[in-house]
Amino acid sequence: MTCHPESETVVISLTEVKASDQSVQYTDSFGFTMTERERKTHFEDGVSNVSIRMNTSYERAWNASLERSGWEMTGSEGGDILATCEDSGGKTVDSVVITVVETDVEY
Repeated sequence: MTCHPESETVVISLTEVKASDQSVQYTDSFGFTMTERERKTHFEDGVSNVSIRMNTSYERAWNASLERSGWEMTGSEGGDILATCEDSGGKTVDSVVITVVETDVEY
């Protein structure tokens, strides 16, 4: 998830992992294969505001990651994070690209 206020663009890429519901234990090395099954990309133009709200138990890590990616942290409380994409001059986003990649995992 990247915020580029200088170019008025937000890029959000998500990976959906399809895997079996079994656990695996190894004492030596372990290999797996992740294969792309489908990719869907959606474009939105003329967007005046982009905000992300998420609930996570990894609040500090997500805050740091989003800040490094250009997001302005506008709230954080009890595992809820709220981040907005706009620069300090109040310039807002015009274009949003959302890509979801569905993958299969085999081991």
